[in-house]
Amino acid sequence: MIVGAGALGSLFGALLHEAGRRVTLIERNPQTIRAIRRHGLILETDGEERRVDVDIRSARRVRDRCDMLLLFVKSYDTEGAVACVEHVRTAATWVGSFQNGIGNVEQIARIVDTSKIFAGSLAYSSEQTGINRIRYTGGAGALRISPMCPDAAGFGGAASVFDDLGFPVETPSDYRSQLWNKLIMNASANALAAVTGFTAGELVRDDSCREIMDRTAREAAHVALAHGIAIDRPDDPVAPLYRALEGIGANKPTMLQDVERGRQTEIDALNGAVVAAGTAVGVEAPFNQMLALQIRSIEARRLSPVRLGHEGLPVSVAKPHDLSVMP
Repeated sequence: MIVGAGALGSLFGALLHEAGRRVTLIERNPQTIRAIRRHGLILETDGEERRVDVDIRSARRVRDRCDMLLLFVKSYDTEGAVACVEHVRTAATWVGSFQNGIGNVEQIARIVDTSKIFAGSLAYSSEQTGINRIRYTGGAGALRISPMCPDAAGFGGAASVFDDLGFPVETPSDYRSQLWNKLIMNASANALAAVTGFTAGELVRDDSCREIMDRTAREAAHVALAHGIAIDRPDDPVAPLYRALEGIGANKPTMLQDVERGRQTEIDALNGAVVAAGTAVGVEAPFNQMLALQIRSIEARRLSPVRLGHEGLPVSVAKPHDLSVMP
């Protein structure tokens, strides 16, 4: 079961469905539910399109118990996302966070036993180009799956669910290290894309943007190391990001998509979290702070009116171009 039928949630739903898994997408926007039910999920890869007829419904209409619950929601919706499917989660249900930023698994742990929680990360890109349409491009690295408890019983079986999705799979034991490596990449590129309007490929080709990303990444790496968290490339923390951006190419980073659609961003879980973690150990992060302030300013001017969804969670009012159905 996947909560959040956005770009990456829909991609995983489609790939898991095609791999023979029984998948249900949980979505709160009734327009999205109707569009995918009627026209399928249109997945574009390498210039080719295919239709995937994956099950989708609102949380209140789900009845069957689930073995695994995957979260692809914004960081500020974490607890609400778990709570909205509490009626189908059991003590044996694995709960995986594939969200941006840090602090999400800790939020999940307020509701779920830590022995059943894992974190996932993937440096590939999926962009929602229509209400039922996503474009998947490349990236770099492996799909990483890490349990919150290193000795969690049965985790190997849970991780095997992802073996047939077309990505190399790694299972590092330290979930904090995995999440900080992903955070360094997201903090360096996401906010900058939202400020400049650049796609992933444009960011990596611009010399000034590369300088900003390099400084932002080194700050975040310094903060992680000050907390005793291992990172992949302490000598050159921005190198994995550049490889990913080159692979992603024309797709827009998620925060740019949020800003363009008038949605609340995850800045507090990304650059804001780097600044807060740095303050806790006396490490300054001025580039991360600058980007966080710029995004908060943009949010204050551009956020759409917010209404409550079916599960009592905030739903940004969609702009007209978000509602195009691609049969």
